[in-house]
Amino acid sequence: MKNEDLLICTKAVYNFLMESDDEYKTLGHMNTPTNLHMNKMLELYNFNMWSFTLYLNDILNMGANIKPGDAPTSFFWKHEKSRLFYKKAIDMCSRNKKINQLVKKLK
Repeated sequence: MKNEDLLICTKAVYNFLMESDDEYKTLGHMNTPTNLHMNKMLELYNFNMWSFTLYLNDILNMGANIKPGDAPTSFFWKHEKSRLFYKKAIDMCSRNKKINQLVKKLK
């Protein structure tokens, strides 16, 4: 997965985490715009929200204490924890993207 794609997927999950409660209250169902967009982006790479979170934690060395056998709800239920994780991941991916752009310019 390219860094650009990683950033797009990470932002899609973050947007869902930030907007899902308000969208659900307004629409009354989980087929919200941010949920549909997030799933569309993640499915392009055969991820679901949890498997993508585990992948990010691994490749970005984020140090979150999560494992494949853990219940996803234990991570996502606490909104602040998951939102901070994804905000940090966006920052890391953005930094990596900028570094890659600078390296290309130097070549």
